[in-house]
Formats: sequence, structure tokens, C-alpha cells
Amino acid sequence: MIKRELAKDPELANESWDRFLPNFKKKSLSRRRVPLKVTDKDKKTYTPFPPAPEKSKVDMQIESGEYFLGKEAKD
Repeated sequence: MIKRELAKDPELANESWDRFLPNFKKKSLSRRRVPLKVTDKDKKTYTPFPPAPEKSKVDMQIESGEYFLGKEAKD
């Protein structure tokens, strides 16, 4: 549209139209972010079962028999 208007004007027909036209910055493709490659990641073997839960403090006391002792015997 700008070029059409400038072409109609006889004074500007022979001049350079660069001052009227918008200047767009060219995008540099080299600025694109490249994702980091992780090389030290070793693959783990797949196990369908989750790991066994850790024993609680009460479970360990029951196994050792300490849970069933009275307060006086614990001290």
C-alpha cells in the first residue's frame, strides 16, 4: 500500500523509497537454544515391583521384643 501511494506521487517517483519503507530485523537462526545432552545417565534395569518399605521404629522394637517390655525394664 505504501509503494502504491509513493508511485502515484510524481515528485517521489524517481527517488529512493527506503526512508518510507519499514526496516525489519532479520532473525538469526544460529541464536536458537540447543538443549543440553546428558551423557552420564546410565540406564537402570526395569523392575515391575516397587522397593520394599523401610521398617518403622515400632516394627524394629517388635522384632527385638523391646516393644512388649514394661517401662521399668526398658530403662
